[in-house]
Amino acid sequence: MRHTESRLALRDGTHLALRTRTPAASPVGTIVIAHGLGEHAGRYQQLADDMTAAGYVVRAADHRGHGASPGARGAMPAATSMREDVLEALAAARVESPAPVILLGHSMGGAMAAWAIAQQPSAADALILSSPSLLANLTPVHKALMHTMRRLARVRRGCPGSGRFGAALRGAASRDLQRDRA
Repeated sequence: MRHTESRLALRDGTHLALRTRTPAASPVGTIVIAHGLGEHAGRYQQLADDMTAAGYVVRAADHRGHGASPGARGAMPAATSMREDVLEALAAARVESPAPVILLGHSMGGAMAAWAIAQQPSAADALILSSPSLLANLTPVHKALMHTMRRLARVRRGCPGSGRFGAALRGAASRDLQRDRA
């Protein structure tokens, strides 16, 4: 298995950080990963290693403002630019290998992946969505339940995550994410 770090040059001049894992043998396909908001491609290292061991090339770029890519940290740029970035990453993967291209999107990356494929179905041969942040057509009952759950979440008395202990946990999680190396 070979691991490389490079830059994916986009049409608008932006250069996204790109991590690529290539199997030793001829690949059976290419998986392009679109990560979630506040993440970076390095958080998918274990998945990438497992998929590479199964014979896939894995390409994962840090979105704008995430990981080692340029942009305001953790900010979500215009959704259309992110969708276009996903489509350009897929096109670059097709140039690299004639094997089937699979798009895997998680959370915000799942929403961008779904939108990209809805716009250009032939951009990928398969689509895998992991907990995509898609808007649902909610019924009035669902909306009322969500409103109630939000109110209950604000109360949170006696629930894990409340009080000094909860504040310490939230602070620790925040510090861990701030130190999460891209």
